[in-house]
Amino acid sequence: MKKHYIFTQTLFQVLVLFSLSMGVGFLLSGCGILPSEQGILDVFNETTKPPTFTPLPPTSTPQDTPTAVPLPFQPKNVLEPSVSIHEHFDKVQSVAFSPDGQLLASSSSDSVVMLVDSVSGKWVRNFSGHAGWANSISFSPNGELLASGHGDNSVIVWDVGSGEKLETFTGHTNWVNSVVFSPDGSLLASGSSDNTIKIWELSTGLLLDTFTGHTGRVNSIAFSPDGKILASASGDETVKLWDMDTRQEMATIEGFLSGAWQVIFSPHTGLLASVSARQVKLLDPTTGQEVYTLDQFDSWVNQIAFSPDGYIIASANKDGSVGLWEAGNGQKLSTLQGHSEAINSVAFSPDGRSVAAGSDDGTVNVWAITGNPLLATLDGHTQWVNSVAFSPDGKYLASGSADQTVKIWDARNYTMAHNLTGHTESVNSVAFSPDGSILASAGSDQLIKLWDTANFEELNTLTGHGYAIRSVAFSSDGNTLASASGDATVRLWDVTTGEEIYNLGRQIAGVWSVVFSPDGKRLAFSSLGRIVMWSIPEQQELFNIQAHGDWVTQVAFSPDGNLLASASRDGMVKIWDVNTGQEIFTLRGRSDWVNCVIFSPEEEIVVSGSSNYRVNMWQFTEEDVSLVLGGHADWVNGLAFSPNGQVLASASNDKTVKLWDLTLAFP
Repeated sequence: MKKHYIFTQTLFQVLVLFSLSMGVGFLLSGCGILPSEQGILDVFNETTKPPTFTPLPPTSTPQDTPTAVPLPFQPKNVLEPSVSIHEHFDKVQSVAFSPDGQLLASSSSDSVVMLVDSVSGKWVRNFSGHAGWANSISFSPNGELLASGHGDNSVIVWDVGSGEKLETFTGHTNWVNSVVFSPDGSLLASGSSDNTIKIWELSTGLLLDTFTGHTGRVNSIAFSPDGKILASASGDETVKLWDMDTRQEMATIEGFLSGAWQVIFSPHTGLLASVSARQVKLLDPTTGQEVYTLDQFDSWVNQIAFSPDGYIIASANKDGSVGLWEAGNGQKLSTLQGHSEAINSVAFSPDGRSVAAGSDDGTVNVWAITGNPLLATLDGHTQWVNSVAFSPDGKYLASGSADQTVKIWDARNYTMAHNLTGHTESVNSVAFSPDGSILASAGSDQLIKLWDTANFEELNTLTGHGYAIRSVAFSSDGNTLASASGDATVRLWDVTTGEEIYNLGRQIAGVWSVVFSPDGKRLAFSSLGRIVMWSIPEQQELFNIQAHGDWVTQVAFSPDGNLLASASRDGMVKIWDVNTGQEIFTLRGRSDWVNCVIFSPEEEIVVSGSSNYRVNMWQFTEEDVSLVLGGHADWVNGLAFSPNGQVLASASNDKTVKLWDLTLAFP
């Protein structure tokens, strides 16, 4: 089983992994960067009136009714919001997280569609250029587009990155109440108070079809995970299913007294949930039969959301609260409070660890419902932080920055213990000797400085490189230091004397990263697309391979020395056999330029940092990302594990170092 998570800063308190069950897809669906080069690099109650159904042939087979499972957090009676956003001036009608969880969008009766940082609540932008209430919003699957449905009968598609209005769809004759993208992102569906559903093709902007049949306003629409079915909920007390291949009505499900307010597919079972008054009915979309009903709600329910694993339901309640419920049996888990009026919309973050809601009181609240592995943020540098390293005893953390300093942090209380000066340009790499007695720092000033960690006084300055030094590493016995430079050389130095003892010769391009194998017999370094493995005893190349399609920014040995990980500006992280130079596999994960990569001390985890501000983590036996740590506001340049592997440090262009408790992430 694979585990997929995104953690965002300051939103959580106690973290336990959600195990994704088998089955259906979701409906919700130490390297350095040189400042001079930055611009170049990048059991359920019966219903009182069972629904009636007009069947058609099934298109898929949902799973059985979910059973109770261990929950990812201990329920609390009341949870107060961790973030409150008070930017709207009227009722908030809809909220939605971006697919990566970094952004939160909201729409309001004040006609404003707004984007904020989902972690801090900081305003990002308003989308302007429309009239009438903004009733519904939806992100495209890739997160690049945002659609909004309005009281002026229009549907607008926006560019999330720029805020530019890309398309305006007109054709509805009454309010647009619901908009949703197809799972492949090619179509946009809109449901309206004119009783119709319209299907728009995004690539051409054409209206492909109009679905008619409802005799009341269409309140909500939802695509099945495979995109083959569109469900619609209406004030005519029915739910309809539409075949997206034939664009014909498949079925009508009746019996939703007071109207059907919402439809949504469960990501765990594939069942279709419909909301009506105080009930949520779970239906088999292939037969239309009711599977079970949840009717333990304390208040009229306006909307629900499933957690990404499908085990928890969040309800947006008319009494101004959000309820958390176990989807399998309807047991109430907790109540989220903080709103003073009815809640219209609720959404889980993609990692399932926070819930957002929009209310008639004009506010958007975000609650943390599980834990955050962020231990601390170390502030103090005034420029980019390029590299971090723990001392072997775990007592200190060193960070090197473009502000020309090396800062020594007490890793036990997260305070700065020493500030080391002497470099005249950016510090790009820091490394402790294996016994912890010496710290090496290297910079764009072409200098390597050695520091005595007993008092953090400078011991020596090593000179010889003709261009910025990007990486330094100690041999396993601590007697030799290797350095990699933009002058296209790798040099070996005697730590005791400070003398250069070997130059591996000029490479075809600047060298980004250098690292000794754990046994000290091999040296790996990287350059423009290439990885070189060098034998120290034999003083010769073992292999020189074209490994990536762009600069290889860092290489790292596994703890046993049998594997090598590489990170590249081509967006890939690869694992190699150090004996043969053969690629074993590529670790998959959305990324831009990957700036750094390391193994955990136990070799169970591979971690990378990239220009998309995120830290990706893989369980070593899985090729897909297991965990994503979010919270930095700029490129992640350097990573380091504490000696026991329980804490991860990340260095960023946002001038901070963050410390993460991985015992929470991988218990």
